[in-house]
Amino acid sequence: MWNALSCRSQTKSVFTIGLFANKMFLIAVTLSIVGQMLVVYVPPLQSVFQTEVTRSVASGSVTAKGIRLKIFDIATFNYKKAICTGNKY
Repeated sequence: MWNALSCRSQTKSVFTIGLFANKMFLIAVTLSIVGQMLVVYVPPLQSVFQTEVTRSVASGSVTAKGIRLKIFDIATFNYKKAICTGNKY
């Protein structure tokens, strides 16, 4: 979902645009996250979608990898912006 938020513009970062600039998009992202949580944590939906709750170690590992990827994404965005504007990075 963070990727969807950060892909709204090729020239501006998500922090420049603002997280709350597009209300309908924010609602869609929120409903998507809630839907994913329901599928993972509600027992009747777990049986339908064949999901199970992950251990906290696995969840932490995935979260850490996502944060690391986002930091790399922000650094790449800033580097490309510096190259396009002619500034030395």
